[in-house]
Amino acid sequence: MNIFNYFIFYKEKPSLMTVLGSSFGLIGLVIIFNKEIFNFDYKTGTSFGILVGLIATYIASLGNIVSIKNSRDKLNVISVNALAMLYGSISLFVFLFITKSNFNFEITTSYISSLLYLSIFGSVLGFSFYLTLIRNIGPNNGSYISVIMPLMALIISTYFENLEWTYTLIFGGLLILIGNFFIIKSSN
Repeated sequence: MNIFNYFIFYKEKPSLMTVLGSSFGLIGLVIIFNKEIFNFDYKTGTSFGILVGLIATYIASLGNIVSIKNSRDKLNVISVNALAMLYGSISLFVFLFITKSNFNFEITTSYISSLLYLSIFGSVLGFSFYLTLIRNIGPNNGSYISVIMPLMALIISTYFENLEWTYTLIFGGLLILIGNFFIIKSSN
């Protein structure tokens, strides 16, 4: 989606290596998630999750395009990130107020420590590093992290959930790794 949006908004064509890498990665993802993709049904939670994930990925791609503009305007990544998180927090509180949803906060060590971990490492540092990566190597190549993440999730599932690897998972994972190789080569 970044390749498409980058071309639409900035009229810059991707390199052949980027297109090859993205194609391998996309085919790998389709192979890994073929059951969920080809058995799409609006009534199941998995299919709804895939649809929401695709919409979220497109919106994130638009965010990457905005971050390129911010970089070209020489805006500070940390400041922009902080403002975006502030606006997001305010929007969430307004949404909770309008929908009369409950706001729950547990005063337990595990809840507070996980919230701090996600806030500091998963959000503040994670987004700052990612936006810096996008600024340095471009949205086409930097966004490949979204292709690699499902493979990382499978590896984590192997350890924590005893996921058994099938030939389909291995082949799809191999294609993702080959795509990653092309993306790295195109960044050099």
